[in-house]
Amino acid sequence: MRPIRYGFWIAVTAIELLLLGACRTGDAGQRKDSKQSQVSVTEHASAVQAILQLVIDLPQLQPFLHPELPDRTPLVLIQTQEISPSLALKKFGHAVLIREMRAAQGKPFLHVTHLDVSGSKATVRLQYAVEGVSGEVELKEKDGVWSVEKARIWER
Repeated sequence: MRPIRYGFWIAVTAIELLLLGACRTGDAGQRKDSKQSQVSVTEHASAVQAILQLVIDLPQLQPFLHPELPDRTPLVLIQTQEISPSLALKKFGHAVLIREMRAAQGKPFLHVTHLDVSGSKATVRLQYAVEGVSGEVELKEKDGVWSVEKARIWER
């Protein structure tokens, strides 16, 4: 088993925080006064976190996760451009580990292959290869709260 390199993740988190701070001080991340304003970087990260938590908690997905089996907890989620290790997700009483694909190889992992957040709608496509499962989830935001509109999980 490879030792966990906390220094690397601390450095990544520090860089992300610096970038978030820089974005918030620039025009691209500033909020306007109207309700129809641009979404700030932190609001986007919060939306992604809420969306992903709903996805990993889908009732249709639970029969395939098998937390009682070895290497299934903590749940491992593959890192992408939208999914960063700074997201705080929980499953089975543990923090979800967000890892690069190469670091997760050989172990069970959930892979979000598509994540699109457009305004008050989001679409997520996922694969859980160890169980031969794929899925698609449509979500909607209303009054700051995300909810699942439609979810479909199927075995390949």
